Amino acid sequence: MKNAGFSARLESEDFERCGPELVRMCVNHIRCEDYRGTNSDSNRSPQKNKTKQRTAMYKSNRKHRALQAFTLLEIMLVVMIISILAAAAIQLLGTGSITTTRITVTRTNIQHARTVLIQYQILAGRMPTTEQGLDALVNRPERDPKPRSWSQQSEHPLVDGWEKPLHYKNPGVRHPNSFDIYSSGPDGLPDTADDIWE
Repeated sequence: MKNAGFSARLESEDFERCGPELVRMCVNHIRCEDYRGTNSDSNRSPQKNKTKQRTAMYKSNRKHRALQAFTLLEIMLVVMIISILAAAAIQLLGTGSITTTRITVTRTNIQHARTVLIQYQILAGRMPTTEQGLDALVNRPERDPKPRSWSQQSEHPLVDGWEKPLHYKNPGVRHPNSFDIYSSGPDGLPDTADDIWE
């Protein structure tokens, strides 16, 4: 019993001497393990972050390229539509403008023809017949009634804005006491609705 008590007292005394040192060793060991774990996590996290960043950048680039391609397609489509509409508008406006110009030229040429016909009448003593026509202003008539005096009033045949000869009638249908001079208009056919008069 004495030996048991002595042994227990010895162990208690040893623990009192060694206990604090043992506790410090355990604490230091735990700190070292924590430090290693922290370092290993810190070493791994940049790699993980870089991988995540690369993945995010790749996905972002793919979305950006897709948006760029879609936007380019939209722009091309809009430009094509605008071109078609512009071409149609130009054609319509151009056709209307050309027609208006030709009508104006035709009316001017009719007035000019009236003026030179009066000059012809002064020299010839009468107006050309329907058969002689406006050619009498360019070439001396060889048929009766021949002019008593003649001078060329025009170097070229009198035409309308479509480069077609003006029509002449003496006596006229519209003007029975005078003469008619008119253009067959855009359709090129005389005595139709689009004929152009003075």
